[in-house]
Amino acid sequence: MPETQRKPYISLASPGSHTDVFKKEEVRTVYADGVANMMLGTAVTKLELFTTVAIQDGPPPLGPKEIREVDLVVAMPTVALLETCIKIVTALAGNTERLNTFTATQAAALGKLLEGVKISEVK
Repeated sequence: MPETQRKPYISLASPGSHTDVFKKEEVRTVYADGVANMMLGTAVTKLELFTTVAIQDGPPPLGPKEIREVDLVVAMPTVALLETCIKIVTALAGNTERLNTFTATQAAALGKLLEGVKISEVK
């Protein structure tokens, strides 16, 4: 179907710019536990995302060993990644009262990360 006949999933407008975002019928969702590696370039950044596949007993004093597997590599313009990071930090820093919906460990970790963030610094 031509784009002019489809309804945009998201429509964004700002002075000098108008963007319509369309969503395919089937979009993959990939869960990741974290970022295993990052290749930061001035133009493009690649993120290698991992999932934890096992936890093995480890020798003292190291303790349990996490076994991770890279499932997906995301490559995107560095500027777009930075804009996304700023949006995430701004949204979280502006909603710190919602941290009580997290578990105590998650709330403490997220609170510590956001401790020194001032919204005016990331806008």
